[in-house]
Amino acid sequence: MKPAFIVTILASIFLVGIPPFGAYWVKSMMDELKLHLWHHNGMILPIVLLITISLVYAAVIAKFLSLNFIKGDKPEHEHLEGGGLMKLGYGLMVSVLFVLSYGIFKFEETQHFVHAGTESLSLIVGMSILVVFVAAVYKPQIKAFSSNIGVFFNDRMYLPFLNDYIVPKTGFFIAHLVQDYGNRAIDAFFNTTVIPGFFKAISRAIRAIQTGFLTTYVKIAIGFVLLILILASIGGMGL
Repeated sequence: MKPAFIVTILASIFLVGIPPFGAYWVKSMMDELKLHLWHHNGMILPIVLLITISLVYAAVIAKFLSLNFIKGDKPEHEHLEGGGLMKLGYGLMVSVLFVLSYGIFKFEETQHFVHAGTESLSLIVGMSILVVFVAAVYKPQIKAFSSNIGVFFNDRMYLPFLNDYIVPKTGFFIAHLVQDYGNRAIDAFFNTTVIPGFFKAISRAIRAIQTGFLTTYVKIAIGFVLLILILASIGGMGL
């Protein structure tokens, strides 16, 4: 279990957003974007949700680490089959995290991640994540949630309900809105109603102008013809 423990620690540190490792720089860019929305559009909810989710995610990962490797109950029967393959897989996963972290500092395209990570808000959030992570590792379980009622709602009700119902229903609802209303609205605007109707109205206006001019031209032409006929008639009468 030692390799798995080491790999889990490294993966947790890189993935939860603890500075200056891995996901911290990516999350900092997200912080900067949400901060931009707050300052320029008055949208404070995205930055609040991002910070809240980051702290909750750090606590969940820390709880997993602590209960599985530090303070959890020791399993009665350990199944070690395939342990070598799992060690190799986890080792490769962590090596990829090191490569990605190196790329953030190496490539010019990712320099804005580094710049975002130096902002005061990102540093404050990163340190808050570190505090929450350490606290959750030290105390992964809270008595209020360790009672029978807490276990029922947390393990047997909330998480399955969240994973099996809330998240899928939310995703399908958004997909339904996009498919049935978003696509139809875009199609109606560009292809069937608004834009075609606009050009049709312009075409009718142009045709109306052209028809009006044509009527005027016909009247003028008829007037000239009548004038010529009158003059010819007068000339033929010898007047």
